[in-house]
Amino acid sequence: MSGVMRVPEPDFQSEKELETAIASAIQSGSNANGIRTIVLRGFGLDLAVVAEQAGTSRTCFFEVKAFAANHGRCGFGNGRGEGNQIQLLFDEIT
Repeated sequence: MSGVMRVPEPDFQSEKELETAIASAIQSGSNANGIRTIVLRGFGLDLAVVAEQAGTSRTCFFEVKAFAANHGRCGFGNGRGEGNQIQLLFDEIT
């Protein structure tokens, strides 16, 4: 592919650093496009984004995962198979 500029992939030291970068990118991208956004953190998932444009709103939830070579895995739940992540994905509506 000639003429394609390759940008090096960023290296994040922690999931928190990655979360911050994602939140910042969402905020700056939406502001540039005239979309009002609120980014929420620390409620059981990593990020929630509430966006509004032209009287229509949308909410998106993010659970950020970063591979850590020293762990050899991406964490999920609280280590005992419990937590908000597990409930959101596996709980059935009764």
